Amino acid sequence: PLEPMDNDQMTSQLTQISQLQEMETQTSTFADVLQTTERNYASSLLGKEVSYYLSTESGELTTASGVVDRVTHDTNGTVTLSSGGTSFAIDDVASVRETL
Repeated sequence: PLEPMDNDQMTSQLTQISQLQEMETQTSTFADVLQTTERNYASSLLGKEVSYYLSTESGELTTASGVVDRVTHDTNGTVTLSSGGTSFAIDDVASVRETL
């Protein structure tokens, strides 16, 4: 407090703070773009046959397939697909095929 900062140091610190704020804004914007892209991709799967991974009650990993008939997303941004009453995460999709 008894030795005030010189102008060069203060300018440097203000520049660094400004750069950090800009990086935070870019990160937030990038996350929004990714979330929108994931929603659009999930919507594009409607009516398509997908193979997806499921965990059985015993904890084993198995695959199933079906036509995507519903896409939902919650307030946290989690996207869920449904096929014939079975819900699964978009990350669990193993393959996609056009239905004939």
